[in-house]
Amino acid sequence: MTRRPLAVWGIALGLAAASSGPSLALGQGDDAAAKEIVQAAGVKAGLAFHLGCGRTEAPGLTAAFAEQGLVVHGLALDNAAADRARKAIEAKGLAGRAMVEHLKVNTLPYLNDLANLVVVEDAAALLAAGIARVEMLRVLAPGGALCVLEGGKWTKTVKPRPKEMDDWTHPLHGPDGNMVSNDKVFRFPFGFRWIDGVPMNLVRWAGVRGWVVAGGRCYTLSSTQLENLGLREKPHYLVARDAWNGLPLWKINCETTDDGSYLTWVNAGPLVADDTRVYAVKRDKLIAVDGATGQIVYTLPNKYAPNRILLADGLVVTACWEGRDFSLAPWDSFNKPPEPKAKEGEKQKDAGKDKEKDKEKEKPKPQPSLWSTWIAKGGVGTLEAYEAASGKPKWTLPIAAEMIVAADGVLYGTVQTGNPPTDRDLVAVGLQDGKERWRVACSKFGPEADFQLNNAGPGYVVVCRRKANSVLVFSAKDGKLLWQTGGGNWTPLVNGLLWVGGKKHDPLTGEVKGNLAHGIGGQGCTPSTIVNDILTQSRGCAYVQLPPDNDPAKGKAEGAKYTGARGGCMEGMVPANGMFYTAQNNCGCSPGHVYGFLAMGPSGEWPNAADSGSSRPVEKGPAFNAVEEASPAVTDWPLFLHDAERSSGSAVKLPEEGLKEAWKVAAASPGEGLLGATWRSRLEAPLSAPAVAYGLVLAAKTDAGQIVAYDAATGKPAWTYSAGSRIDTPPTLHRGLAVFGCHDGYVYALRAKDGVLAWRTRIAPWERRMVAYGIVESVWPAVGTVLVHEGVLIANAGRTSESDGGIAVAALDPATGSVLWGKAVSPGPLRQNDLLRVADGKLLWQHVPIDPKTGAPDLKAPVPKGASQGGLLDGTWTRLGKRRAGNAFACGDVRADLLAWNDALIVSPSAATPRGPQKPASDLDEKAPPPKGWKVALGDGYRVEAMALAGNAAIFAGRVKGAAPDKPSGFLWIASATDGKKLAEFLLSAPPTFAGIAVAADRIFVSLQDGSLVSFAK
Repeated sequence: MTRRPLAVWGIALGLAAASSGPSLALGQGDDAAAKEIVQAAGVKAGLAFHLGCGRTEAPGLTAAFAEQGLVVHGLALDNAAADRARKAIEAKGLAGRAMVEHLKVNTLPYLNDLANLVVVEDAAALLAAGIARVEMLRVLAPGGALCVLEGGKWTKTVKPRPKEMDDWTHPLHGPDGNMVSNDKVFRFPFGFRWIDGVPMNLVRWAGVRGWVVAGGRCYTLSSTQLENLGLREKPHYLVARDAWNGLPLWKINCETTDDGSYLTWVNAGPLVADDTRVYAVKRDKLIAVDGATGQIVYTLPNKYAPNRILLADGLVVTACWEGRDFSLAPWDSFNKPPEPKAKEGEKQKDAGKDKEKDKEKEKPKPQPSLWSTWIAKGGVGTLEAYEAASGKPKWTLPIAAEMIVAADGVLYGTVQTGNPPTDRDLVAVGLQDGKERWRVACSKFGPEADFQLNNAGPGYVVVCRRKANSVLVFSAKDGKLLWQTGGGNWTPLVNGLLWVGGKKHDPLTGEVKGNLAHGIGGQGCTPSTIVNDILTQSRGCAYVQLPPDNDPAKGKAEGAKYTGARGGCMEGMVPANGMFYTAQNNCGCSPGHVYGFLAMGPSGEWPNAADSGSSRPVEKGPAFNAVEEASPAVTDWPLFLHDAERSSGSAVKLPEEGLKEAWKVAAASPGEGLLGATWRSRLEAPLSAPAVAYGLVLAAKTDAGQIVAYDAATGKPAWTYSAGSRIDTPPTLHRGLAVFGCHDGYVYALRAKDGVLAWRTRIAPWERRMVAYGIVESVWPAVGTVLVHEGVLIANAGRTSESDGGIAVAALDPATGSVLWGKAVSPGPLRQNDLLRVADGKLLWQHVPIDPKTGAPDLKAPVPKGASQGGLLDGTWTRLGKRRAGNAFACGDVRADLLAWNDALIVSPSAATPRGPQKPASDLDEKAPPPKGWKVALGDGYRVEAMALAGNAAIFAGRVKGAAPDKPSGFLWIASATDGKKLAEFLLSAPPTFAGIAVAADRIFVSLQDGSLVSFAK
């Protein structure tokens, strides 16, 4: 098969061009044209691709689209056009909201179905570059608009949604409770499509109680929101994102809370959606919300708080409870009651006592557990139906239904008596008239009240008996038992047949119609789904490619692992729009799992080792072969964390008294509005840590995708360079160059003295763009801090070793940018990407040794005990705790969340320890006393988030916990390296960037999370 990095998959793109709109007149000027195009396209928010941007006739059009509220990615056909577009963006302060790249490609670098708007000013020029109209439509999201300037007028084409795609409107797919998707687009292999949201749960377990996908939007009910950081009570927010690219649309505080526990699929939050609206609960009332704007259309007058919602036959139905409790039935709590302990020396009971009564007293009672099922407290509640369009009341019944499903005009619910239950009834109600049609008691079929409502269809409803491990199918007409069989707690209906216990049954008769090629298992905290002959078992990161219809006569089932992401608790991997959607989790069982709310889907095959090892063309800039080579001074701080070991240790000696703030500049902005919140949700600062050499201090404006340089002595701006995407860490200063990796997948080398491009080389194996936290990035983002090792630059790109072919690693010649070798750290190590470093003479990526001469990784290298899952770049532990991050720094046998060391001392946030044997003093010199250990004695509420070690001082910076909003929330603390005594202390306007300290000459430089860069000197 011929490999195409951006192969078209699954749909006939020729159909997408079928709908053409009227011609649009061209407005006067860039701003007017952008406004007119956006209004005519009907795109009010989302992502725009401006193809062929930066023309001399309209250099500011890319920036003008961003001013209309869109996130814009411009693709220029030459460097001059890219420069024109970038200058216009910089002039309006829109860097980050608008980005521009120049790429020499004959296919667009974007994933399929990504942009809401594609704008083309010169179709002939794009065609000459090899980019035809079918390519423009391929990258356009369904429902999006392609606007092309032709003959002096703008024409619009809207891309229809392929009929092969499906939505997921309820937590259990639809109102019938059948967790089977009709999506025929999704297939293997798949990889990341977009990422957004706070990296991990803010509550201990499931911070996202549910998510649904409909009408081109993804809705979540989530307490894992930026607004909830630091709050004891974390309310749920109803959040809307564009389903194709993850860009934020709006959010509403629902004013409801829980602790994230009770992790069973039946406890998914009350959330449903259709093409135009989403329905959720605000405080204790159901709200209907316009999906496009976030405006509340109506609020229902519910008697009690809705806990279950479904949409069916034009009605919105709510199961409302007076209060919420958890079932104490053992089959609902997943918790075996403890056996009573015999008491030593217990006296013989009086013979006349009622032995049966004593036995009953000693009988262990069921206990709630992490997986308990929610029920209506006291059995008090209502079933309420309303017209979905208007909110007009339809009917109400005094029934406290625990689960509800609907099919073929009938609503079904289960109702519990007592807790632990003495009975559990299955109730059928007419959807339109609200009349109870029939009721069947669980006690009719056995002593245990173990009914669980599964799913329903035309003429039938399916329940399982949890303890009895059996499946019962009842008639929709009168509640009579149609048939029963042994089976599990999941009974999916696929192509008209009910899959139960390894067999396919006619749902009305129970007649066996065939065997399954592969069992489907049961449901739990991370439920399974079926989509396009794929069975998800994502709690274990496992998938099964079933033969057609799961028929053993049509082939064998093939197992697969995808450890780039683990399905989130409550709903697992939700299939819709040809993608999987899943929420954040805290589990430490999947260390390769990429953080955030994720969308994944097929995007062509993955690159292999040969692709990562192939030579890349070098793009030469104006400063190529025009750089005056100069080595950083020994008193400089030339790369992130100072050196190749990432020690944060320098031999520089600071003034031990008289230090003060020398200068402070506002270098970067944290961002505003919903997009700014999306950037900040990464929990990374808008300004990277600094690097210092050649009399300059340099840092990255991370979300703006820019490198900024200042005079180290005065803080005066020296230069700014705009790259193609986000930059996570500062440049590496080497041989007169400032070298950095960018999330567009490239390594850039700038002439350090003036910021002029010398060269850039792609580290990512292919040109392939997705969206991450509101910015267009390569699927393989290059880590900013490039390593210098034995005179060679070594760079890496990727998100995790477990997805999209893994991590590309390449060695580059510093003078020319040419690739000396390239390799891939491919699936197996189970780690997210991290910076490269040298430890004990070995080149390491995470715990994986890499041969510095060939790039060959040792994928079988054992994981050191206590090693971090996140890595040195991951500072999320400072805000989210240490379940999946922290403890990444190591020197010898010492491991901690942060470390700094030199030849004599190792310093952690809590203590300093002498390092190894000391070099002996000469006979002529007075023998220096060996260094002694000491404790760090910081102020109350001080938490260290950045460290450095000078020859005579240890520097700590961090967060002042509990600081008032109008008070400084950061600190800088300087202690003697000899005994730990405080030399100086300063309050900072904000906490530091994670690991955001540099020490050079006699100065300290600190990057802050509010975007400030501060210098301290005598």
